[in-house]
Amino acid sequence: MYYSRAELVDMGFKTLGENVFIDKRTPIDFPHKISLGNNIKIGSFCILSGNIVLKDNVLHMSKKYRSDSLNFYNAEMLWGR
Repeated sequence: MYYSRAELVDMGFKTLGENVFIDKRTPIDFPHKISLGNNIKIGSFCILSGNIVLKDNVLHMSKKYRSDSLNFYNAEMLWGR
């Protein structure tokens, strides 16, 4: 199950693109420091914490992303394209 758009907006992300899906089992620390682009899907095995920038078309990450300054750009697996 994923957070609804309204729930994501209420979390207060630094930026929040369109078509963003985050599993409800994903721990999210300091959302005001996290920027999310468009077409993002984040699975339950992630931890989001710190200054993170996820650009467009990031699909179902299953790794830990914790950093004070992490920029993760366009994953290899892009929405089946």
